[in-house]
Amino acid sequence: MNTYISPTILSNAFGVSPSTLKRWSDKGILKSDRTRGGHRRFSISEAIRMSRDLGIPFRNPESIGLPDPIEPSTLVGGREPFELLHDALEAENLNEAQRIVLGLFLSGMPLVELLEDVVSPVIARLGMQWVKSPTGIASEHAATQMMLETLGTLKNLLPTAEGRALAIGGAPSGDPYRIPTTMVSLTVQDLGFKSINLGPDLPLESLVEYCRKERPRIAWLSTTSSDPIPMLQRKIHSVAEELHSLGILLAVGGRQTGKLTRRPISNLIEFRSLKQFRAFCDRLLTPNEI
Repeated sequence: MNTYISPTILSNAFGVSPSTLKRWSDKGILKSDRTRGGHRRFSISEAIRMSRDLGIPFRNPESIGLPDPIEPSTLVGGREPFELLHDALEAENLNEAQRIVLGLFLSGMPLVELLEDVVSPVIARLGMQWVKSPTGIASEHAATQMMLETLGTLKNLLPTAEGRALAIGGAPSGDPYRIPTTMVSLTVQDLGFKSINLGPDLPLESLVEYCRKERPRIAWLSTTSSDPIPMLQRKIHSVAEELHSLGILLAVGGRQTGKLTRRPISNLIEFRSLKQFRAFCDRLLTPNEI
């Protein structure tokens, strides 16, 4: 999010004096920009980064449009965060779902942990709603849409990585699932990549041509599809070979992980978790790209 605010507004959000904010900026703890008139200004995403990285809490987050942080250890009754999120989505309470996800993020929970340990199990559980009642499919679709809106809001809290390493991906044709590829996109953006999510149901030849044009450091495929394994293998190996000729890595993950590699291709890597994928991508960035 490149929304900029004045030192006065941000110092109020942190509950500190403007001079403290200036000191953080002078020390390089909190990056600032300048207006045309030479006045200091700060982006909300940079303020969030500092808060998360250094454990400096917002005292008045609502003053800059943010919810209160949520510490998992303080949840009433020992409930798990994913239980709260599940209940909010099941009740079709978008505001509460956003409060929970953004609150956990602002508390400092690593993004990949939030996605893999909170969002992912909730979506998996809600995906079984269709067996419970005649309205199950509609309820699942409603929850999915609310989750996508929530993840979109979360994306806006991450720094925009202009001019840095590029990552491009999506889900293959016949795979309609939007949330998994969205979570991959958020994961690489959080690392500092410029991320382009091409979404679900993506013809793989289109992915190859787009990569040919944009030349990303890495491409990804989220495979939640129920296509027969041999068919997926052929498609993915064909894409990997074409991307190999372009010097582009291909990361594959999802339900079918572990079944998609017929023979080794040096640029094709399968990942069993977002955490594993994030660790790999972290090593791809050079020091001047971090």
